[in-house]
Amino acid sequence: MKRICKKCGAEKDIEEFSKNNSCKVGYGWRCKECVNLRKRDYNQRPERKVHIMVYNKVRNQTPERKAKQKDYNQRPERKTYKKAHAKDYNQRPERKARDKILWQLKSGKLTDGYIKSRLTQRTNLNFKDITPEMIELKRELLTFYRLEKELTNGINDRRNKRNAENGKAA
Repeated sequence: MKRICKKCGAEKDIEEFSKNNSCKVGYGWRCKECVNLRKRDYNQRPERKVHIMVYNKVRNQTPERKAKQKDYNQRPERKTYKKAHAKDYNQRPERKARDKILWQLKSGKLTDGYIKSRLTQRTNLNFKDITPEMIELKRELLTFYRLEKELTNGINDRRNKRNAENGKAA
């Protein structure tokens, strides 16, 4: 049996349409290909991507989901997979450079080389043109920015916690 897709106008086999009991024939009026294109376009919208990202973030924080993830990661086949791929992934040069920078950021150790690289990235200065005074000023600025970020994150965490408690009490 054949049916014409109302979207693309092509005549296709009935198997190429999704089942839909509300339609007279028992199959949808758009072919599976057109439906998939529509879904793909819809999910590529920026507002939809943000919605999915927020949904997944909230969903992954539930205790049930955390327990499932923990159980999944404890499986023997998952552990062997992670070991096999982690070694290759961690040996990539871009990964090593990123880890080094992250370690410096987390440990609070702002080396001269790191600060010089930050200065050269954001300005037209060469390594030779950067003076020790400039390095010290940039180091102080970066530590100030980090402290400010920690404070705002702490304030936001407390505010979110308070709002959640007020929401539960209401």
